[in-house]
Amino acid sequence: MAAKLRSGNPNALLSFSSGGTPFNSWSAESDFTPGESGVDFWPRPTPDRWVDNHGDQLQLHYLGIAQSEWGSPPDQPLSSTGEERMIDLTRGVVRVGGAVTWDVGYHRDNGHISDIAMGFLTKLGQTLRNIDGNLAVTRTATQSSTSHSASAARAVDGDTNGDFGSGSVTHTADNPLEANPWWQVDLGSSQPVSTIKLWNRTDCCSSRLRDFYVFASDTPFTSNDPNVTKTQSGVWNHHQAEAAGQTLTLPVNRNARYVRVQLAGSDRPLSLAEVQVFGNLALHKPVTQSSTYTSSSVLYSGANAGRANDGNTNGDFLYGSVSHTSETPLDTNPWWQVDLGSSESVSAIKLWNRTDCCSSRLRDFYVFASDTPFTSNDPNVTKTQSGVWNHHQAEAAGQT
Repeated sequence: MAAKLRSGNPNALLSFSSGGTPFNSWSAESDFTPGESGVDFWPRPTPDRWVDNHGDQLQLHYLGIAQSEWGSPPDQPLSSTGEERMIDLTRGVVRVGGAVTWDVGYHRDNGHISDIAMGFLTKLGQTLRNIDGNLAVTRTATQSSTSHSASAARAVDGDTNGDFGSGSVTHTADNPLEANPWWQVDLGSSQPVSTIKLWNRTDCCSSRLRDFYVFASDTPFTSNDPNVTKTQSGVWNHHQAEAAGQTLTLPVNRNARYVRVQLAGSDRPLSLAEVQVFGNLALHKPVTQSSTYTSSSVLYSGANAGRANDGNTNGDFLYGSVSHTSETPLDTNPWWQVDLGSSESVSAIKLWNRTDCCSSRLRDFYVFASDTPFTSNDPNVTKTQSGVWNHHQAEAAGQT
């Protein structure tokens, strides 16, 4: 069969599906391998994008039904798996470099994808653009005015292309110009924000993004005057005097629902290619560690677990933001952990090491993630606990 299929198209990609058992290669002739329908068997998150193909390696590929049956009529409902579960599964596969195909319903008279499936695929696409933890993508955005049909939504569409002709750069009024033009996004609810990253226009006019403010707040801004907004109670602000360049990343480390970018003055319009707001789910959440280092010196005391999720990434121990377990005596398998409060969709975990000395201590260690509490302090037991994801790092971690 494979030989005949390839004889007609040597560039064809072939796969042989077992039907219900996921992620196995059933023939050495496979170019990729699908795990068909196996939602309940998918290990989320998975550590690997590859599966064995009779001694070779194939990229993992998931094949599933988006509506009620294969090749579904257009009016059939979404799969009983549920939209959120299908999105979650897709995100887990793509995150490790695998591929996903969803079989969708279609209209028999013209071949068009069904409206039900298009709704699911649209939401799926929006979610995948947020795979890096960008809280702002596809959220409601507004701006003080719009010209050249360059709406505020362009800065949260997931596209960082700064060429205005590409259709993903915002633009406020330039005829006439307005005083203190602004752009803002509503994240929908108060979120733990670690950083805000601005992407500037690049085809021209990048110097317009100068002498501006970035504001973040849990409550709506009450004024369009930046000099008033920066004094509003509960508002975080950063003033950038010089031009921002292609990108500008600002540490925030506080909760916020509203983010605003606002020029000072009335001599130029505001354009943004993208505004990314990255969240830190661990920020200020309850943390524990196996023990805490004690010292008679004020400089070295108080190295509690809360230092590792206080929003301060300074790795110099004397700056008071590095955790430390006991060293007299030393613990066996010392650990640190955070409780996010509820099951969350985690795209990445980033560790910041100690930098003033001793960075090589962070070696031969595990990172674990689980929806349920860990039942052991022995890492060899924890890595086998049902439902626990783990990563083992043999060499020293470096600064991050």
